[in-house]
Amino acid sequence: MDVKKRKDREILKIEGPITICRIGELKERFMNSLEKNEVTDLDVMDVQECDSSGVQLLLSAIRSARETGKRINISGQSKAVEDALFRAGIKPEMIIY
Repeated sequence: MDVKKRKDREILKIEGPITICRIGELKERFMNSLEKNEVTDLDVMDVQECDSSGVQLLLSAIRSARETGKRINISGQSKAVEDALFRAGIKPEMIIY
């Protein structure tokens, strides 16, 4: 995962899978970023695989950010993430900018 810092935000470029195998690692990284930054940008353009656990993680991160008065932006649109959202009944444009 590539990390860039800009003023009050951190940009996390996620590469590889967002699957059950990586949920613990990714959740910890997302929550740490939310703790330290007002805004966290998740770039999912290079995600190669996403399962229902990955979708749940993305939605959970958005909810956690809202509950703490912070913001997570999800950008980029890999086919893997788009397909996983579609299977979950979620329109990608609802969460990906």
